[in-house]
Amino acid sequence: MAAPPSSGGDPITTKRQLVEWLEAGVKPKVDWRVGTEHEKFVFDLESKLRAPYEGERVLELFSITYLTVLAGVKLRRVETQ
Repeated sequence: MAAPPSSGGDPITTKRQLVEWLEAGVKPKVDWRVGTEHEKFVFDLESKLRAPYEGERVLELFSITYLTVLAGVKLRRVETQ
């Protein structure tokens, strides 16, 4: 769906204005396609918790997730001291 204009504009104060704003983003039926939307979540496999949004650890977890899941790279754990 094409998004309605993102400019601030005047506040929506009536139901009709809201309907018109939503209708402005509708694609013509001939442009409809089948598809799905989904999100990819990054988890820490050791703690089983969602990755934090900030800090060094999220970069490490995202990199591992990207390489293994999205790019199909096989990684092996290397123990460090």
